[in-house]
Amino acid sequence: MADKPLSEPGLSTAANQDAVEHAHNPRGDDLTRTAYASVVQQGGEGGGEGGEGGEGGGEGGESGVDPVAAQHDPVVYLTALDVIRAHYLAGLAAYRAEDHQAGAEMFVHPISEVYYDLEAAFKAQGVDPFVEAMFKAGDLAFAGKPTQKVEAAVKTVLAATDAAAKKAPRANHSTAAIEAAVIADMVDRAALQYRLVAAGDNKDAWLDGYGYLKAAQRRADLIREQLDPRFRDALDETLALFSSAYPESLKPADKALDPGLLLAKAGRVSLLASGLQ
Repeated sequence: MADKPLSEPGLSTAANQDAVEHAHNPRGDDLTRTAYASVVQQGGEGGGEGGEGGEGGGEGGESGVDPVAAQHDPVVYLTALDVIRAHYLAGLAAYRAEDHQAGAEMFVHPISEVYYDLEAAFKAQGVDPFVEAMFKAGDLAFAGKPTQKVEAAVKTVLAATDAAAKKAPRANHSTAAIEAAVIADMVDRAALQYRLVAAGDNKDAWLDGYGYLKAAQRRADLIREQLDPRFRDALDETLALFSSAYPESLKPADKALDPGLLLAKAGRVSLLASGLQ
């Protein structure tokens, strides 16, 4: 990959539409099987999750990643993991805010949209399967279990994604360049989701965007000292702006910010990331 440019944000394929018919529950729980199939079916009926999209990450930036590229491209592979993380970070925030249904749905969305498509990549990299942990989080949330139990289940999923990240495919680009590209992808997705929020879309777009922002912040915090100073400065400014767009309350903004401004900032971050080696 010495001469291959880093992946552009938003590389994607259609969600696994066969997941509804072939949804399996390794734990044999009827609750999750029924809820999972229902949520995936809803997600496959149009834009947004698993639906129609434009170039890159889709109209709302809500799409999976290329499962074939993920087997050799660390940016695509790590982006897939961050898409999963984003859903769990946002879902947990919603659950803590007592919106149990929204939280539960966020936990099951990435099962068909990312995990199943990436099983071959995970297997190739020697990643221990963790879909059962994902289903467990959904089980608990759909059943309205105490927040502490849901938090523990989410923590298990996040730990599994961290373990999987350590087995990312190797590349000739620097770790900092790869990390910057993944962060840029998350920021881009958050900006695209905010455009839907500003247009009056439902709270799913809000939660998706919030999750992508939190995933970007999480990765940036872990890799901050290794990032290129110019990229880091632009990223810090951008994340501060996005934090005001997606406040902790998780309540949709009333067009408080111009979505075009967020898209421009995201574009700047992506441009800087693409120039790193």
